[in-house]
Amino acid sequence: MGDGSAIATDSEQHANLFRLLFNSHGTLGIVTAATIHLIDAAPYVKSSYQHFRTIEPYIAAFERALNKTQFMEGVVCGSGSYVLIATDFVSDIGNLPVFHPQEDGNPYYYQHVKQVVMSDSTPTEEVIPTAEYIFRSMRGLWWMTECIVGLPMLTDSRWGRQYLDREIEKVRSKYGFSSPNLTSEERERCLVNQDMGMKLSRLRGGN
Repeated sequence: MGDGSAIATDSEQHANLFRLLFNSHGTLGIVTAATIHLIDAAPYVKSSYQHFRTIEPYIAAFERALNKTQFMEGVVCGSGSYVLIATDFVSDIGNLPVFHPQEDGNPYYYQHVKQVVMSDSTPTEEVIPTAEYIFRSMRGLWWMTECIVGLPMLTDSRWGRQYLDREIEKVRSKYGFSSPNLTSEERERCLVNQDMGMKLSRLRGGN
């Protein structure tokens, strides 16, 4: 903790701190040791997409899905467009389509999510290879590639994404994950963390 003390916490002991640590990014304290429960992973995951136009049904579905699926994600595509993604491990693909978020040129994962919910002809269930699902946000860096590039003709087309994928891989192969143009101090000074946690009750109130 900030005062130098060490606290053991779990879902019952210092429960509030335990729940808040996940999205605190070191602001509440530094985790020095953790007990992690592992589970077996299957080769694939099956994702189901639900699209809502208003927030109340979305929050109700979110609450019902809690602790009933292995992975759950909520995406707000804009005012009047809310997506709930429920994902579970599966051993085979069955008759479902397969999406590869790591394949060069394919839509970035959240582009794909938006396409799924906006198209009546696109299935609401699909399968993704587990390794690709775990790193689904790496290509496209969530929405950051689209924001930084600022050219829909590149980020919204297959040939454009293939070009960007090749160029990004060249830089990564040469410099790793460090920036060739910024010192460590400069990177730390300009770092903006876009993740945040919000209670469903606050989401319902719009606060």
